[in-house]
Amino acid sequence: MGVYIKGIEMPKNCFDCEIFGLCSLKDRLEHIEDRNPDCPLVEIPTPHGRLIDRDAVPEVSADPFEEAGFQGVLDDMPVFLEAEGRS
Repeated sequence: MGVYIKGIEMPKNCFDCEIFGLCSLKDRLEHIEDRNPDCPLVEIPTPHGRLIDRDAVPEVSADPFEEAGFQGVLDDMPVFLEAEGRS
């Protein structure tokens, strides 16, 4: 499982990280200028659309005439991260 903390920017190095005090890697720092290569943080580019669990999308027909039905399936999927930075 992961955690998304909205509004926190990807730090350039470990000492600029807002969660540095909680990090299990803080005792293994080698370079002050860089992030630890084992850093667990993952950047989510903004803007982005609604993020869903693709593995939860049911199998649907590949028939192009069914495309509208497929869009309906996607529209009904639970969203785990709302769209951000799009108007």
